[in-house]
Amino acid sequence: MTKQDHLNYILDHPFIFDVPLHGFSEEEEHFLKTWGSWLEALTDGTLKPISERQKTFVKEMHRREEPTLAVTNLWKHYLRRRIEEKDTKGVLKAPPPTLDDDPAGSRKDFERMRRGQYGTISGTHRM
Repeated sequence: MTKQDHLNYILDHPFIFDVPLHGFSEEEEHFLKTWGSWLEALTDGTLKPISERQKTFVKEMHRREEPTLAVTNLWKHYLRRRIEEKDTKGVLKAPPPTLDDDPAGSRKDFERMRRGQYGTISGTHRM
């Protein structure tokens, strides 16, 4: 395996980011879209590591201990998210609900309820 083999692989295999974007920074998203197929190929053995850093990445991917490389940590995070998505059949694809979508009511309803509770508590504890 040569460096050129690795570069050709990256060019010939675009990465498809198949998990929801929330939970990843823009920088992480860009990194995964650029290098994801290469990281996957190193992990599954399609590409053999040619540098010490790549060898460390491959070793860390196959161990349970906390990774020392940030790229290993990011790739493991991505893989966990992909497994979660598969297990929950896409339930995680929905963005987190906003307060307005809350079935308990709107922000205004919450404030009204809080004032009511506070009024009851302060009214019963007067000296």
